[in-house]
Amino acid sequence: MTSCIIALNEFMIGEMDMRRGTKEIRKVFTGSREYYVYDLDKDFFGKSKRIYAATEGELKEKIATAEAERTAVLETYRPVGKKLSDYVRFYFKCAVTQEAIPTIKKLTTLFENAVFDSPIDKNIDEITQEDMQKFYNTIVLKFEQVNIDKITDVLKKTFTLAKEAGITCQFNLSDIRKTVPAAGTVSTAYIMSPKELESLLSFCIAEDCVKYGVNELVAIFTMLTGFRFQDINTMKAKDINLEEKTATIDKKKYPLSDQCVSWIESQIEIGRLPECREENDRLLFLNSYGNPLTMQSVHSTIRNITRVCGLPKGITTKTIRKAFIVSELENGTKPKEIKDNLHMQSIREVMNIKDEYDLQVSIG
Repeated sequence: MTSCIIALNEFMIGEMDMRRGTKEIRKVFTGSREYYVYDLDKDFFGKSKRIYAATEGELKEKIATAEAERTAVLETYRPVGKKLSDYVRFYFKCAVTQEAIPTIKKLTTLFENAVFDSPIDKNIDEITQEDMQKFYNTIVLKFEQVNIDKITDVLKKTFTLAKEAGITCQFNLSDIRKTVPAAGTVSTAYIMSPKELESLLSFCIAEDCVKYGVNELVAIFTMLTGFRFQDINTMKAKDINLEEKTATIDKKKYPLSDQCVSWIESQIEIGRLPECREENDRLLFLNSYGNPLTMQSVHSTIRNITRVCGLPKGITTKTIRKAFIVSELENGTKPKEIKDNLHMQSIREVMNIKDEYDLQVSIG
């Protein structure tokens, strides 16, 4: 019976507000002895610690020591200012002992894409309920629900950490509406920034196509070339000339970057791509059944990868091509050169993509 009561108490404690705790010393009896217990306030990870002692005096000393240790950590390592991004990073530093390093890295990337430098990235005590609602109205359009949930979880823990440091919040996250608009009511296409494109490419190359196979190869090739999916999907091994650093599309040669050529050579060496010889009539990319890829399967892979990377939803082979063009423009490549290198109809087509990207940035 005693064990059942203790288990019920622990359940009730878990259901209480994150920072309340029980705030009372309790005497617990077992069959052979009695002892004293106390539940410290839950920390910003949502975890509570129970302290035990043989006497009430000994327990009070342990409580004082534990509270002093937690206060000392906050005083020593907390940010000087009150800016949200500083406290999120402070939380990530604290979370290293609780979460795997790869998880922290992915969460950091997600917050760099969604939160840092956003309108709510200001002093925490200046963020209003309206600010938070506008922020969520924006991210529900851009990010998958699983990433919105991750953002909410980290923000809750960050604000708990800020409260421990004496910062007052003017809002309640539980009152925020997170309604996703009906399908088709808003545009879901998303053009990555040059930084996001570089980040996604680095992730895919480092991941080495272990999980997603040939679909990820196509995604990487698109990021390295900016070619259309239709052209990539019909490209044959003989269309790639590694010595000339060119790819042939509709009987016309288009340049390949040194990075792209190096990557193709590495994939040939390990057997993921066929030998690029003049007589090799095999398609460059084939699925495990020896058939051409479908756009649906490639887009499904891209969606999975971008979700893991914490990037906005709506990234496809088409918007990767657009992101490549934007990146080239921002790196100083002339619009005419881009038109000529990417099998495009006019310079106006190039600039329309830049205008589309600028509009996306301006409206958030």
